[in-house]
This record gives sequence, structure tokens and C-alpha cells, in this order.
Amino acid sequence: SQSVICEGSSVTLNAGGAVNYTWAPVAAATATLSDIPSSSTTYTVTGDDGLCTATATVNVSVTPNPTVSLTASSLSVCAASTVTLTAGGATSYTWSSSANTSYTEIVSPITNTGYTVTGENNGCFGSNSIAITITSSPTLTVNSNSIICAGSSATLTAGGASTYSWMPTGGTTDTEIVTPLSSAIYTVTGWNGNCSSAATVAIDVNPLPTVSATASQTLLCDDGSTGSSILTAVSTA
Repeated sequence: SQSVICEGSSVTLNAGGAVNYTWAPVAAATATLSDIPSSSTTYTVTGDDGLCTATATVNVSVTPNPTVSLTASSLSVCAASTVTLTAGGATSYTWSSSANTSYTEIVSPITNTGYTVTGENNGCFGSNSIAITITSSPTLTVNSNSIICAGSSATLTAGGASTYSWMPTGGTTDTEIVTPLSSAIYTVTGWNGNCSSAATVAIDVNPLPTVSATASQTLLCDDGSTGSSILTAVSTA
């Protein structure tokens, strides 16, 4: 007779019609034999009733389990970023993360997470697993909002990231010196790998006061002396 099993599975063989039994290639002297063959095997049982003997054979065909491959579009991502998992080596798939049966699975982990896919081929199964690591976004620090006079400069300082990008200035360091013509808001984006955070700093610009100055006309006295001139300054701020 013929039996087909998957690699790693057990087979149970039963003999009958005799009193005593001997199995080969697995040595056993019972009517029932259980074995886990590593490859296709022909089992022979010899039975006797005390006088006569007879033999029978059973062919057990071992089908290899599928070797399932599993890759990810990225193994380290920012929290909630999309990752595409791709499996191969089987005809159908089951994912630990959903009821999806496609060879691809799209996930958005928020913490370090492991994923397992099981592939089936001709009734035999294989599996593979992969781990996705979350890279933390930077916690940005920036100096507080400030007030300057028109024509003055302000120093913007950020911290907590590896690289920086300032807008609208285009600066790429943690410190940016600006001289805005009017009140403005500056945004800095900080990066740790592929993960980013943003923060803003407001600079209020106070206009300079408009100062005017006038002088009274110099008076010439009859005796030829000169009277005092009067200077008046007026601030219109």
C-alpha cells in the first residue's frame, strides 16, 4: 500500500493476519508501528502464525515542507510607518497579523513587533518570522519666543535630534541666526534616522521709534550778541 505524509510528520502502520510480527527497516515486534521517516521509506513487515510466515510492504512517501521566505521593505521604521512584508516559497499563506491570505502583508507597527507567515504547499506547511524595530522620533527642544528691535538679530537654538532643517531660512545646523524685517515664525524639523519631529519659534519685531529734531532760529540781538538756540526732540513712537 501507499501512504503520503509531510516532512516531520509521523506515520502509523498496522499489520494483521498473523500472530507474531517483525518490522524493517525499523526494528519492532508489534502489530502496530509508529515512525517519523526523514525521507520516503518502504516498510516491510513479516508475520508468522507459529508455523508459516508471510511478508507485506507499505510505501510511505515523504513530501518536503515548503521553505518559506520572508522579507520586509524596512526592518527599522518610525512608529506607525507602513511596512510591506513579502513571503515566497509556497502556494498559499496565513499571517499572524491578520486574516490576509496574500503573499504580501502591509503593517504599521507602533512598537517593536514580530510577524510570522505560514505557507502551505500540497498540504504541507512551513513558516518564517521577521522582527520590525521602531526607531523613536526625536524630542525637540527650542528656545522660547522672543522680542527684538527692528534691525537686530535673534539666535534660534534647537536640540534633541541628530540633524536639523530650518524654515524658511533653509539652515541645517542646530543654531540659526536671523534678522527678520517683521515678526515671523520659524519652524525647525529634527531628524533621528528616518524619524522626525517639528517645533516652532516666534520672533516679534518691534519697530524703531521715529525720532524728529528741530531747532529754533538763531536770534541776533541789537547789541550784536547771539541769543541761545533751542533744540527740541520729539519721539513719535
